[in-house]
Amino acid sequence: FPSYFSALGRDSWSFNYAGEVVFKVHLGNVVAVEDELQICLKLLATEIGEPNVIKTQTAIKKIAEQKHGTSIVFIDSSQGPVYRHILRLSKERRLLPIESIKLNASDDKEEPKYDGLTKIAAMDGAIIIDYYKGEIKYINAIVDGLAIVQGDPSGGARRNGLTCFIAYLVSEYRSAKVAALIFSEDGGCKIVRGSDFRKLVSKGHASIRASSDGRDSL
Repeated sequence: FPSYFSALGRDSWSFNYAGEVVFKVHLGNVVAVEDELQICLKLLATEIGEPNVIKTQTAIKKIAEQKHGTSIVFIDSSQGPVYRHILRLSKERRLLPIESIKLNASDDKEEPKYDGLTKIAAMDGAIIIDYYKGEIKYINAIVDGLAIVQGDPSGGARRNGLTCFIAYLVSEYRSAKVAALIFSEDGGCKIVRGSDFRKLVSKGHASIRASSDGRDSL
């Protein structure tokens, strides 16, 4: 049948048509997942640039297909202070290095293969996309950072942790072009950007409320 329903977990289900998710329902509330993801991708482009979003969006959508909640951190490995922090996490075994998954077409014009990304996304921890090199090299990342931002109890551990991490990177390197996408179990998508914190960090403000979708006022 071209249309069908899928159970996503407790009190959550989706309506699908021709293999595509039309909408999801969680606790009786309709969640327009694709619209929310598109909003996040547009906001992501303001942080890392539209060409980098275009280069990575197929992988992002594959990762978003998993059903247990996950997250993606976007870094530019040419920014030394940011990359050194990633290497420190690797040294302390707080992330898992893998053979690079290229996210843009190779020199022989073959399309990159994303078949395993949904399964990788089901693992605990964040996936780190190096948008400068156009690759995934680290998964299963347990990110950390000083608690320099005010938490939001309604946001959950994943979003609060990533908000703290992004704010910390910006506090260490004000020019950092970093961001994170957070996918919840009900299919929603939220974004945290370095630009959400850059002005306040430069002014010495430490109490920054976690942004729910990149559009909240700070």
